[in-house]
Amino acid sequence: MVEPFSKKDEEENPGKGIYIRRPRKDHFEIHKTNFTAVSLVLAIMLFLFLLSKFMNPEYTSYIDQGSNKIDIGENFYKGSILYLSSKNKELVPIKSVKLSGKIIGEGNVSVYLVAENAVWLVYSNKGESFEIPKITGFAIEDMRNIQEESSGQEGSVQYSVIVNDIDENGFELSSTEQGFTQKRKYIDASPMVFEPGSNIEALELDIIEDPLYKEAFDRAEKSKVIEVGNGCKETCMLERSIKSDIYMIKFDMGEGMAFNLTSLEIY
Repeated sequence: MVEPFSKKDEEENPGKGIYIRRPRKDHFEIHKTNFTAVSLVLAIMLFLFLLSKFMNPEYTSYIDQGSNKIDIGENFYKGSILYLSSKNKELVPIKSVKLSGKIIGEGNVSVYLVAENAVWLVYSNKGESFEIPKITGFAIEDMRNIQEESSGQEGSVQYSVIVNDIDENGFELSSTEQGFTQKRKYIDASPMVFEPGSNIEALELDIIEDPLYKEAFDRAEKSKVIEVGNGCKETCMLERSIKSDIYMIKFDMGEGMAFNLTSLEIY
């Protein structure tokens, strides 16, 4: 820092025009202490931020992967099933599954992911402990037979009859010989991000529902609605990436209830 030339300096340094004061040693020590304190505070803040990300189940440590959001917009009732598969029968790699929507009606709802002979709890509004049940009813093999039939493969089993109707969300409606309602829709997968080497051009969505449970919901009083945003339990981040040609997502709830699934996110 440059300061005016004082009278004392003139006496000590005759003939000099300016005087440059040397910084005191304690000046450096003060700034060094302040810098160390600020660095320590920033490091603690960064540690707490990262810790909250890992401890909050709504977040995952997936950073480089893109989020593949699939718009659904359909109601699911007791025993309803959503099948997710690739149209070209490629294996679909999944590391995380989250869902958003709303629970309509009073009671508990649980949603399960089934693949590779294993079951994961995707979402539940139950506060108490629970045990994942054995998945029964309309099976993955039944859906494979329906897909083979619709593609015209020789020797396939006659499972469904096309009604040639489209609902407001773009699902083609049909009915199975067992009396279930079937809905089908294809999703362009080109904007989606999967692991390197995946060649998934389109995804096929198939919904199987029992019309009796839909009728029970239509008759029931809709007094309670609970919003669900990016809900996940065991599928926030799976221990390993699973690969399957078809996934089954099954909904379990009481009669007269519905889960309006607005979107599904897969990584």
